Amino acid sequence: MYHLNSFGIKIILFLVIIASIPLHVRAMSPIELKSNLKNISHSLGQSINQKIATTADGHIYLVWSDADEFAEYSQIFFSKSNDSGKTFSEPLSISSQMRNTNMPVVTATGDKVYIAWEENSGNDSSILFRKSNDSGITFGKIINLSKPTIDARFLSLSANENNVYAVWRAAEGKTPKNFEIFFSKSTDYGESFENILNISKSSGDSLDPQITIPKNQPNYVYVSWSDCIEKNDDPYCSIYFAKSIDNGLSFGTPALISMFTSTVNSPFIGDQKSKFHSNVLPILVTNTDTQLVMHNSLNPQIITSIDGKYIYILWEDDFTQSGLTDIFLKKSNDYGKSFSEAINISNSTGISRIVKSTVAGNNLYIIWADTNSTNGNFGILFKRIIENGKIIGDTLKISKTLETSVPAGIAVSDDLSNVYVVWSESKNNQFDIFSSKSNDGGVTFSTPMNLSFSNGNSVDPIVSVNPVTNSIGIAWCEDISSNHDIYYLIVS
Repeated sequence: MYHLNSFGIKIILFLVIIASIPLHVRAMSPIELKSNLKNISHSLGQSINQKIATTADGHIYLVWSDADEFAEYSQIFFSKSNDSGKTFSEPLSISSQMRNTNMPVVTATGDKVYIAWEENSGNDSSILFRKSNDSGITFGKIINLSKPTIDARFLSLSANENNVYAVWRAAEGKTPKNFEIFFSKSTDYGESFENILNISKSSGDSLDPQITIPKNQPNYVYVSWSDCIEKNDDPYCSIYFAKSIDNGLSFGTPALISMFTSTVNSPFIGDQKSKFHSNVLPILVTNTDTQLVMHNSLNPQIITSIDGKYIYILWEDDFTQSGLTDIFLKKSNDYGKSFSEAINISNSTGISRIVKSTVAGNNLYIIWADTNSTNGNFGILFKRIIENGKIIGDTLKISKTLETSVPAGIAVSDDLSNVYVVWSESKNNQFDIFSSKSNDGGVTFSTPMNLSFSNGNSVDPIVSVNPVTNSIGIAWCEDISSNHDIYYLIVS
């Protein structure tokens, strides 16, 4: 007769206990996670800047930029999954060959897939667009969205029903260059695009455009951006907002969002403010501001409720007593006709940067990086704003390490019960991907889980919820043996 030792009995008991836990609450084991991990790009070159879109029927679309192994040219590649991420199609190049392309974006609705990217040629760049009518099986012709504007970059794309909207930063070809925010739309599922509109019309340089449209109010279009002017040779920036209520035919006069009253804070007066980085600007230092106090406002995020009534704009601002950056929020509850006073969301003694957010139901979920710690490294912080801004929840620290963590994405399940946060975290000069999950709508979070299984650097994770499986898909860039690939992982 075969006799089990005490270790074998413990193993059996452990397996019985694990099997008895319902699948929807049991965390996946490292072995299960690793078995789900997929190399999507399989490239000999450098696959970077991945983006993801997931539809209501569980279709998943991935795009990325891929440079050849000699780094002479790059193309935009596409891969799709029709089975909620279990398998993916072979990568398909959708851009022109022998060109330099980068920074793709993707959005999808129904069986329509819309992809746009930057194409660089000499000192100029354009925004190109391509669409599929059959869930990514075939793609139509390439359309130049930005022509005749020049040096077009920093695209934001959104779609709803038959409408496709695009905004980008570009110049009109005049000397000297003045960068504006331009808008173009399609009302025929991306078959053609109408005349380009200049919606910023600023004397300074307009940057970082972000567009959002309400799911149940497709005629409304909301755009936010940074507008920067030079003062004594140093640029300073403000956040602006513009809206259209006629399906993008026209936009109202841009509204200055990052204006503060003197009661918000008592800012530090003088030129001793700390320098910080923008994702599109060189190192900045603030100077005299024509607003009520001197401060710099950068990197806007704009999101809306599904009916379009509530609009949230978040940004980084050094309007603080220390001169370090905090995360600020303004909210509109009347379709953008007016905005509330600014709220300091982070209110940190350290530096708050890289805000990410999402809206689900009547709640707003926010994460950001913050150095409010004993060693000064960035950690991941979370805050939930409930009932359309009526209740501001506590700030929670999601990351548990003292190492530097960089926030990447946040996603919420349709029933609002599950909140997922992903980030990249450094240790011993190597970055890994971490995630944490809340099963109670953001009240508490699980111990962070390391999702990386290689000795390379894992960076730039992006996350989306699959409404069919109620799981999340995470895509990131993995650096192994001097080449980069795009990996995808399902996490329940």
